[in-house]
Amino acid sequence: MVSMSLDSVSLSQRGERGVDGQREDLVQPSPWTLKVDEAFIIPISGERADLQHVAKHLPTKEDKRDFMSTGLGSVMIIRYADSPVGPYDEILFIPGAFVSPAKAPYNIWSDRRIPRIFVSTEESLRNGRRNWGIRKELADFQFEYSKTESRSVRVKIHRRYGGECLLDASFSRTWRFLPLITCGVPDFLMPPIVERAIDEEGTPVAPEKWFRVFLQTCGMGGIARVDRIHESPGEHFPDLRKLGIREGTRCLAAGGTMVFKKPQICARL
Repeated sequence: MVSMSLDSVSLSQRGERGVDGQREDLVQPSPWTLKVDEAFIIPISGERADLQHVAKHLPTKEDKRDFMSTGLGSVMIIRYADSPVGPYDEILFIPGAFVSPAKAPYNIWSDRRIPRIFVSTEESLRNGRRNWGIRKELADFQFEYSKTESRSVRVKIHRRYGGECLLDASFSRTWRFLPLITCGVPDFLMPPIVERAIDEEGTPVAPEKWFRVFLQTCGMGGIARVDRIHESPGEHFPDLRKLGIREGTRCLAAGGTMVFKKPQICARL
């Protein structure tokens, strides 16, 4: 892989992504409204995670410097039934709170970052990088729904180019779903995502600037469970077990509408 500088991180370039990278005219500016068919949101805590393993998945010097080793984070697996670039699947890792380049005070309600994220389409990858600075890479997703238990699903995720397993895990859902709305929720309860601005090739935009984006969701959510972790190697995506996630861990299953707003531009304080 040819190195693209983002403080020591390498992001794939179009020429490395085969037929995906040859696509043209994929620009879809923010804001985006997305329909979430299904999502599993597994909460994690910096205090309970293996911090040496977490550090391995903080790819930039700025990530390592700013991570506070505390605050609520998550692993999310999301199936988007519709978006401005069509349906796609996604897995992402938010380790917890980061010292914010956008605002103070610096505490557990500080901003969040997404140091690891994989999506299933080139359109999502390029626009995610360009629109919000989100460092997306490509993966292939398989959702295997149980023929005998309608509430169970096994999710297999592998890197698109390389084929390495990112995660193979089974989940089960309850039938009890309640409204899930974050519209109007204050910052300290729903911290924004703040990422350094990059272009679609992953190159930092000069002069340095940061994108700060707020998310809104509206839908239904219920309790789910991690039934089994079949494989979670931890090489290209964190090992769930080293994040404190075990078989039997409770999580949130959700669906509905998500809005990625147009980002605010801010400079480091």
